[in-house]
Amino acid sequence: MKYNAFLSYSHGQDSVLGPSIEKGLEKFAKPTFKRRALEIFRDGNDLSIAADLGDKIRMGLENSEFFICMANQRYAQSKWCQREVDYWLENKPIENFLIILTEGEILWDEDTNDFDWNVTTALPRNLSGVFKGEPFYVDFRNLGTEENLNLDNPEFEKRLVVLAATLHGKSIGDMIGEATKQYKRTIRIRNWAVAIVMSLMTLAIVLTMINLSRTKASLLHFRAKAMESTNPTLALRLEQEALKIYDYPEFERSAFSIINRNSFYRILASKDTSIFTSVDISKNHIILLTSDDGSIILSHLEGNKIKEFNPDKGSIWSAKFSPDGNSILTGSTKGMFLWDLNGSLIKQFKYEGAESGELGFSAVSFSPDGNLVLAGSHLGAFIWNINGDRRQEFEIIGDIKSVAFSPDGTSVLIGYNGSKSAAGLFDLNGDLKSTFSTNDPNFGEPYTITNTVAFSNDGQTVMVCSSVNNIQLFDTNGNLKSDFKMPELINFENGSWNSTFSPDGTKILYGSFENTARLIDLKGEIIKEFKGHEDMVNLFAFDPTEDNMIFTGSLDKSFRKWYQGGLNALKVNEFSVGERPIHSIDVSPNNESILISSKDSSAFLWSFKGELLTEFKNDKSIVENAVFNPDGNSILTQTARGVSIWDLEGNLLQEYLPKGEIVDSFVLAPDGESILISTKSEIKPEGYLPWKITSIYKWKWEENSILEIPLNDAETDILRFSPNGKTFLTNSNFGTNLWDLEGSLIQEYKLPNEKVIPVAIAPNSSTIMTFPTSQETSLFGPSYGKTHLWNLEGRLIQEFNLNSESVDPIKFAQDNKSILTLSFPKINPFDKGSPTARIWDIEGTELLKIHQPDKYISSINLSPDGNYIIVGYMNSWNQFLAEDKDCKLVIYSKIELDKFLEDYVAPLTKGQKKEFDI
Repeated sequence: MKYNAFLSYSHGQDSVLGPSIEKGLEKFAKPTFKRRALEIFRDGNDLSIAADLGDKIRMGLENSEFFICMANQRYAQSKWCQREVDYWLENKPIENFLIILTEGEILWDEDTNDFDWNVTTALPRNLSGVFKGEPFYVDFRNLGTEENLNLDNPEFEKRLVVLAATLHGKSIGDMIGEATKQYKRTIRIRNWAVAIVMSLMTLAIVLTMINLSRTKASLLHFRAKAMESTNPTLALRLEQEALKIYDYPEFERSAFSIINRNSFYRILASKDTSIFTSVDISKNHIILLTSDDGSIILSHLEGNKIKEFNPDKGSIWSAKFSPDGNSILTGSTKGMFLWDLNGSLIKQFKYEGAESGELGFSAVSFSPDGNLVLAGSHLGAFIWNINGDRRQEFEIIGDIKSVAFSPDGTSVLIGYNGSKSAAGLFDLNGDLKSTFSTNDPNFGEPYTITNTVAFSNDGQTVMVCSSVNNIQLFDTNGNLKSDFKMPELINFENGSWNSTFSPDGTKILYGSFENTARLIDLKGEIIKEFKGHEDMVNLFAFDPTEDNMIFTGSLDKSFRKWYQGGLNALKVNEFSVGERPIHSIDVSPNNESILISSKDSSAFLWSFKGELLTEFKNDKSIVENAVFNPDGNSILTQTARGVSIWDLEGNLLQEYLPKGEIVDSFVLAPDGESILISTKSEIKPEGYLPWKITSIYKWKWEENSILEIPLNDAETDILRFSPNGKTFLTNSNFGTNLWDLEGSLIQEYKLPNEKVIPVAIAPNSSTIMTFPTSQETSLFGPSYGKTHLWNLEGRLIQEFNLNSESVDPIKFAQDNKSILTLSFPKINPFDKGSPTARIWDIEGTELLKIHQPDKYISSINLSPDGNYIIVGYMNSWNQFLAEDKDCKLVIYSKIELDKFLEDYVAPLTKGQKKEFDI
């Protein structure tokens, strides 16, 4: 064939994108001494005056291997484009018919095995029924201006590489590899040429290097995307290298996407011939690891090894840091030993009754003050003082697998197995105070093994973990408080291996033979699963001062660090804003000041440093909302009595005060010239009926003109303006409605048996967010936290499940790719519970989380540049009613990618750097 592809497009629609795709296909992975990588037929003439396709077009179709259809609404309606399609369908294989979507919609209907022509607007009807199954298409929509339509734009290149791979008959991976190969060849030739003509081509070399650097950055990005599911650590580091070469926002977004889709990023230690047997973490944030070959390893939390030594004292079964973190206690097959952090032996604790003076210890523990040590073995349990003098022996018959001192140091907990399996609480004189039985009647006493015993931090709860998948919680008198089984198979072979309390005592971490660790609450409900080990998980630990940091060890000889709860925002500034809860927050367009309204008759303008700049005093009633005008030179405030406009010095410019009505809300048009105001009747509905909006007005404030917008739906109760200023949203009985500014209904958004409330429209006006309530809507808001993303044609794109939390405000970031939400653990605001602020990407992945159990978030907003989150706090839930204490405004910044990578992600090895030419 003379041509690799025939490019069919609408000259009126894609006169810019068509040539850009042609050039991109010709240049991508182009061999150094070839004019083009592919031969593309594209007719640049307008065919509107032609009587038929013409000989040139027929020749191009006959001599092309593939047909590329650039689909959009104008293409679908063009008779010339339809004739090109008809000619291909009559003379060429449909398997070589490729589709590029440039505007409009394409939807495949699986039931009819054809396009859904009620939704599909971008394809001509002569394609109906010609495909055997759903055809693959590449989405080239929303690529921005003409300057972005080239290979310098990684987003354009990422989409083009899919098309190029098909035309070249290669996989995407092979296509990228070919591009890399041609890139390296070009580099070699370029360097040779530069050596000859350096003095004459300085400017050209600089421009070439910029282009090649961007190409290299894009290739690193593509390689990262290809391996993000199989090797997230390497993928993250490749995205970092791409960002170093070319600071492109898509690379950063991709890195954060990888971070939030994977659970672990660093393997702290690994041994070839042995497995880890115990782990402990000091308050100084040092990790202690021991293995069955007798090795003792000390490591920083970041994974840098401090010390490793093997004292040849047998296989180590248990090890603990002293309370001050300056020494280590180990229990092994040859005894119990105390070491300093350099590996020097301080003391051996001997038991004269054992043969040859040696006794193996499977469990060891320090007293809280560090003056006593407790150890368990197959011969019993013993207490020594730190000088090595044996103080107490406990009369226990059976093998001891776990021991612990109480937090106050006055008693000890011992788990033992023999003719009976149980845990006992003893005082330091050896007297039994309580017994905690772990026997399961379904298995019989000999088959229940007590694996782990532990105290909660307050010393009031005892946890006993047994081999039949039971985790039991007791009070200190031996009374059972909770007994729950984990999701594994309940039998002896698949028992829970171990468990531990979180530092705050509200969660339990345990592992199993299923190669998984699980974090559960005190009711046994799973909070998080940690998957990735290739063998059973036998070790767990929390950072003693940070619940978010979790460590697991496995029989696959690896020890991993996990980062719990997503990315935390970084505090930038915090300052007091008075005694009233904050109703609303807005940020100036220049990101330099913050506007707040509180349960007061004023609005306040603050600098980012916490300096009060202006007070906007309104004596009429409480200011319920305050926002900046888009130009940043004036502000609007809303009370129940009206809407006011002020300059930044606090001077009133204009106000609208409706007669006989109460202002419910207002929305400002993007151009700032007009305002939509919704009002309610002053007469309150009887009983608990909701107070519905009765009228909507369009106010042009500079002209002081009012226009009432006629709406047919009397149940309207929430109002939102679209960013393009041409439409607005309202909520009705069982759906959300999109209207034009004359009051004509454009679109409805409905869910079966649910009432949906519009919350936000994306800045590009292409999508909207809603959340549903049940038909029997409570007084306090939605009954569950599912949030939906729709396109403006009414098609559901994405559902966000907030784990039964109720959702209040939602806002899109200016980049249209992330969403801010505030959710509540319970519907009733008078119930205790701290709200949670989150940032999501549009695919439903949590990117950022702000949650403080002891504080109540009353309001939240994003800065226009998306780099700061501003949160209004009250001290507690009680303040919601009392309103008598200090309220704070806190400014957070998003997590820094480089800092996260350095703290949690393993660096590239020399081999990886060589492989990727870094």
